Amino acid sequence: MNKQAMCLLLVAGFLISSIASFTERERNPTLLESGDCIEVEGRISNVTYINTSYGKIPLLQLPSFTDVLKSKGMWSPDIYKWGGMNAGNIIFDIMGKIDGEYHVGDDFNITLHFQKISFDGIELYWFKEIPLHVVLLLSIQNVLEYSINSHYNLFLVEKERDADSISYEIAFGSKRVFDINSVNISIRKFEMNKSYNDGITFPEAFEKIMTSLATIYVAISGLEYSHLPLVDSFHDGVSDKNLIEIVDANRNALLDSGDILKVKIPPTANDTIMESYFITLDAPQINQTILLKIFLNWYHGPIEITDKIALVAEKIKQEEKNDFMNISIEIGPTLPPAGIPYDELRIETDVNHSSHKSANIPENLSSVVLNNISIKFIDANNNSLLDTRDLIEANGIPRGNPVTIYLVHRKENTVLLRWEREE
Repeated sequence: MNKQAMCLLLVAGFLISSIASFTERERNPTLLESGDCIEVEGRISNVTYINTSYGKIPLLQLPSFTDVLKSKGMWSPDIYKWGGMNAGNIIFDIMGKIDGEYHVGDDFNITLHFQKISFDGIELYWFKEIPLHVVLLLSIQNVLEYSINSHYNLFLVEKERDADSISYEIAFGSKRVFDINSVNISIRKFEMNKSYNDGITFPEAFEKIMTSLATIYVAISGLEYSHLPLVDSFHDGVSDKNLIEIVDANRNALLDSGDILKVKIPPTANDTIMESYFITLDAPQINQTILLKIFLNWYHGPIEITDKIALVAEKIKQEEKNDFMNISIEIGPTLPPAGIPYDELRIETDVNHSSHKSANIPENLSSVVLNNISIKFIDANNNSLLDTRDLIEANGIPRGNPVTIYLVHRKENTVLLRWEREE
């Protein structure tokens, strides 16, 4: 076949595909394709903000967006199913300008752009100004970090960042001390690797982004971190690719509280791409991979929610008796550093995985008795805040049965501290 014939075939193939696409679009004008725009204007009915390391992200509700979709024939009852809402109640949050100030009742207009976005290797088409993926991925990050804080008694707090790196100060409980030359700290990347085409209806696009985010949540929640693709590894005191650096702040050759962990991850190419990374720790004295940090990488580097609440148990003393035991827990570093108000906390106990009792912290910090365990808080600084040097005393913990004590933040309903003993 000569070159001219080949060119004709290629042109014919392109025309056939173009005509087929045009015919489909003409048959169903509600299909959305990359590059399509929707103009929305109306009055703001609600404003919420997410405080992040990028700044304050405003989420605006405009009921008029639903009206626009309905006027274009793009609405469907299926949207309620995928939104988990009752009919008539679903309103999409539209992202305003970061650090912008908005008020209920203000007039607002925006152009929504239907285009390819990518998160954790999933490529699909959606409106980047409706940040479902940003909000949910940040929420997943936050939930996992609360679990890390309470279970492993540690957290990393951001200290500074530049164009392609971020530094975290380590806050470990006293039992979390490792020889720097024996630890293996790794950066691993989470990817799903799936892509979808455009030329779909709004309900179909909504279904794809919601199911994709749900799939990511399920995958990350039950993840074996050691199976993730390795980006870099710090071992024997050095980093393979110079993406990880440890600053031994007190020069004791130990990885412990106060040390600095610096990681280098370049930002994504633009604001349509997001990636999840995991920082993990392996050491000879533990038989599992500990997750130190999960962070979401975006167009200005890692982004995370800054309204974090966390603490570490600095010292835990145990007193063994014949039929019971007593413990005393001294609080170490907290987030926020100023401390956590006692009236925002709840104490819970579980005995034998069957009897679960809970109570709010009394205003006068008097003892509470749950499952016959007497629990008292001692405010060492007398400032009504749970902070460094405060004590939690639990007396009469029965022996012979599994016992778990939880300290829970009531507003966030998240576990800040967990002490457990298995018999």
